[in-house]
Amino acid sequence: MPPLSVEFSGISHFPNEMLVLWARPADDRVLRCIHRAIHDEIDPSLCHEHSRPDRWQPHCTIAMKIPANAAEEALRWSAARPAQFTLTFDVVDCIRFPPIEIIREVKLLP
Repeated sequence: MPPLSVEFSGISHFPNEMLVLWARPADDRVLRCIHRAIHDEIDPSLCHEHSRPDRWQPHCTIAMKIPANAAEEALRWSAARPAQFTLTFDVVDCIRFPPIEIIREVKLLP
């Protein structure tokens, strides 16, 4: 598939043990379609629970492992940012985590 441009429209968070901030796609339909196609090839039960089709949230991680004593400040910072930008993704990585390990990288060609 060709490189994919994604417009982001804000910052959200995952309230894990350690806070994760992420950019929210303005429209995630294409990303969800790609994700479904991947899971047509890979049994979702083989994937991390957060990457399974019924749990996955399209996002771009901004910061992770924010400790509890910095969470309030990080949430204030993220609320004050419009975070409106577009990124073009030209590579897809298959990863394992934690820690993040790239298993395979595929370049998207025009």
